[in-house]
Amino acid sequence: MLTSRSIINKIDQFRAMVDNVKPDIIVGTESWLRSDITNSEIFSSNYTFYRHDRDTSCGGVFIAVIDEILSTRQQHLETSCEMAWAKISIVACKDLYVCSYYRPNADDKDSLDLLFSSLDRICNSKNCHIWLAGDFNFPGINWSSKTLKHNCPSSDLHELFVESLDDNGLTQMVDKPTRLSSTLVLFIHVTNNPTLISEIKVIHVPGLANHDAVTIEGDISPIVNKQKPRKIRLYKKADWDGFKEFMQGFSDEIYDRTPLSGEENENDAESLWQAFKRQLHLGINKFIPSKIAKRKNL
Repeated sequence: MLTSRSIINKIDQFRAMVDNVKPDIIVGTESWLRSDITNSEIFSSNYTFYRHDRDTSCGGVFIAVIDEILSTRQQHLETSCEMAWAKISIVACKDLYVCSYYRPNADDKDSLDLLFSSLDRICNSKNCHIWLAGDFNFPGINWSSKTLKHNCPSSDLHELFVESLDDNGLTQMVDKPTRLSSTLVLFIHVTNNPTLISEIKVIHVPGLANHDAVTIEGDISPIVNKQKPRKIRLYKKADWDGFKEFMQGFSDEIYDRTPLSGEENENDAESLWQAFKRQLHLGINKFIPSKIAKRKNL
């Protein structure tokens, strides 16, 4: 994740970062791109690009997905604020929906309302993984405690955003400053499944912008659990007559052990129970055949 503030003027720094990090997905804000600037002027040819340009001197967001991963634009999720949505499809995995979002000002309620509208469309209708990233401009939130800082600007919008994350089951993952020479966490990453994220780093890219870049390591592939070999009883092939006779003989033995009324009891209930369990397991092993189940992936 990065903000560039005119990526066209920082192509060398951007390409050097991509070559070094080798990301599968790139989320960018403040691209300052226009419709007359082609993808090939900015990006490597092995990425698929999804852009939302402001066509002015500022703003703009984009998502770049490496060609080895199947991805598609999801315009039905986009509203008129600065955002772009893409769906990442991987075999045997839930779809991953990635959004790049830019909110220009801390007091911009219209953009926030449009973001909420977009979240309603996906959070209430799809069983999927969600990654929402960008510059949200919420400088007044202490993300470690999810509380507002002293003298927080537009505190009502800050509170509204935190409440919306909770209502939609979303978690903000970045807890380190993302702006140079400050303690502000402005560039954030929101997801509905934090367990997929294994590592988050804030890295400085000289000459790219006044924000640091954020790298996210995650895995949406299913976890494969190899089942241990296990014994399965073949009850249809059991010698039930032999089993009954075996257990009946033990029943007679237990009866002989039980003292008559007034006699001293040398075998308490616990001892008799343990003796019965041992005999039962002996009978099962002797008269009910078994096999070892093959391993399989769950």
